[in-house]
Amino acid sequence: GHLLEHLEGVPVGAAVLVDRHRGEATSALRGCFLRFARSRSSDNAAMQTTEAVDTLAPAGVEMRVRASALPLAVGAVVAAVAAFLWHQLGAWPPHEDETLALFVGRNSLGGLFDAVLYDRGGAPLHFVVAWVVVHLGFGLDALRACSAFFAVASLPVVAALVRRLADRGTALIATVIAGASWILLFHGVYARMYSLFLFTSALSYLALLHALDRGGRRAWTLWGIAFLATVATHPYGAIVLATQGLYVLLARRRTREALLAIA
Repeated sequence: GHLLEHLEGVPVGAAVLVDRHRGEATSALRGCFLRFARSRSSDNAAMQTTEAVDTLAPAGVEMRVRASALPLAVGAVVAAVAAFLWHQLGAWPPHEDETLALFVGRNSLGGLFDAVLYDRGGAPLHFVVAWVVVHLGFGLDALRACSAFFAVASLPVVAALVRRLADRGTALIATVIAGASWILLFHGVYARMYSLFLFTSALSYLALLHALDRGGRRAWTLWGIAFLATVATHPYGAIVLATQGLYVLLARRRTREALLAIA
């Protein structure tokens, strides 16, 4: 698949990986203490030791992050990534795919949609961003700065998404992995739609979880806007919608509201 698909799986993959190893470590620690206690004392003492391990092991194995510390840690990752992208913004020579967006952006807004939807094929939102950049009198560096902005803005969204799916420790790990990923760093200084697609798709997943938790027209409207932005960024938005629909069916939460919103 496309390299971007691997980056999309980073938050969920990190949550599964950390949760699996946390369970394995807890079970192993419990077994070691139980065998030791039985070799030294009675079954009653062994049971007491096992209960103590059950209480202490999660605190020792799970990466604990205070609620106030997570924003600071994520902010540090965001600052580091932003500094790197700013330093690299003009380091690489222009690519023809980057300049294509600027050439299309020279058209009128109507001509832009005709060129993207009918002549070239694809999704228009990135080209609308290029249109704004061109008509404000800027060039490639400014368009690359837009990609950098959306790459950096994706990191807090990834953190919030994984925090909802798992815990604060897993959210921090996922944010660090995403921020250190060469895929994100490369597309952060590549004036194409991929960092924008990461931002909108992650935001749509977060909005979906919020809508499933809260329900109501406002929450589903916010999800709809986020999803439409995802589809308008890249045709792979259809895959995002399919995975979200599957999640709703498996979760069995507000299924009727969700299916009506998706439809």
